[in-house]
Amino acid sequence: MEIITLLKANIKHRKSSFISLLLLMMIVSTVLTSVVSTRENISKRADIANEQAKTGDIVVFIQDSSLSDKMIANVKSCDSVENVEITKSIVLLETSVNNQKSDTPLYLTAYDSDKSSFGIYSDDSRSFAQDNPSLRDGEVYLPLSMKNTYSCTKGDKMCVQFKDKTKNFRISGFIEEPLMGSDVFHMKKILITQADFNRIYNENVTEQNDDISSSQYSATIDLVNIF
Repeated sequence: MEIITLLKANIKHRKSSFISLLLLMMIVSTVLTSVVSTRENISKRADIANEQAKTGDIVVFIQDSSLSDKMIANVKSCDSVENVEITKSIVLLETSVNNQKSDTPLYLTAYDSDKSSFGIYSDDSRSFAQDNPSLRDGEVYLPLSMKNTYSCTKGDKMCVQFKDKTKNFRISGFIEEPLMGSDVFHMKKILITQADFNRIYNENVTEQNDDISSSQYSATIDLVNIF
């Protein structure tokens, strides 16, 4: 009983200190809960985005001329591998976006909506658009991070020069690209139609040499998605 009396007296004497301590504990608990919840939500969203985009558990970047059927077969023969999917891309080293020169390596890739899907942002870039029109020839989807980097908007122009030809693309929208779309990731994957990709590939890449004969380009790169 005396202990309780002393405890009450001590609390009453140091009331402001106890209130401050309780407030501090509440603030710390709230911040910790928010951080854990945000981290969990980001992780879940990343998993969903990678699943929709058909991003492999392991993604290997390899030059097209170096990838062989035997290599693919060996990977598929592993017990832990369920499937292997190959995505071809042409790496652009110099382009211009919204009349601004870009030195970011861009992986020009064909978009097949039947095999994969990407979240397309609305005009305010805070949510996903409910109505996503099909990508048309002459149009390109860019990762959202490029919108801020080049201050570009939907309808702006992206210019690429292939050897002695210039190809202009209209920016059709900005996408959630989970593999290389982050601001801190230097390389970026951009999407065009399959018809545009085939046309560019056939005009600039030969079977004998998959290097594009210009200092502005690297080679064709295969993205090997291993599931």
